[in-house]
Amino acid sequence: SAQGDRAFKPGDVVFVPSNEMHQFLNTGDESCEFICLIPAPDQCSCSG
Repeated sequence: SAQGDRAFKPGDVVFVPSNEMHQFLNTGDESCEFICLIPAPDQCSCSG
């Protein structure tokens, strides 16, 4: 993000706003799995 790197750990929730450039990079030694949820535009409204 424009604010730099953000660390996350098992059990964390990460929200990436619409149209925000992002990348996930595993810098650890263990596998990293995540679930990406993308709502249909007509079922979600986000402000900000």
